[in-house]
Amino acid sequence: MVAERITRQTVVAALWWFGVVLSVITLFVYPCRHGEIDLSLRSPFDNTRSGHAEQWIFLSEAAHNVPRGMTFTVRAPDRDIEMSLFMMAVGLLPEASPLPSSYYGQSTEMGDRARFVLEFEAPGSVQAPEKHSAAITGGRVTKRWATEP
Repeated sequence: MVAERITRQTVVAALWWFGVVLSVITLFVYPCRHGEIDLSLRSPFDNTRSGHAEQWIFLSEAAHNVPRGMTFTVRAPDRDIEMSLFMMAVGLLPEASPLPSSYYGQSTEMGDRARFVLEFEAPGSVQAPEKHSAAITGGRVTKRWATEP
């Protein structure tokens, strides 16, 4: 009778372990075979549909155009996107000083004093002669000449 219990418990445990191993293998093999997971991530948001991946990539490229210690502001067509970009930029450009153009949907004048303007989804217009602009993925970075406070 004791031998039957051990055998029955062993069989149940073996079935559970088989199920666990099969589930783990399925989790790794199935999505990769069907191209559902992109393992070449360019941002922490690549597998989301929030639009933050494009914003992250834009700011990552913009960071190479803003020198250490300079002030910058972020502009976007939508105030919510602008706020999202500004908060990400604070972390992605730790050596520069952020000045918000808007804060929680309200315009501020602080952004007008920034030396660099990071324009997300900027239209392809010609810049004024006193400004220098660099096109990057998702927009452009504009340097203002005489705006430091």
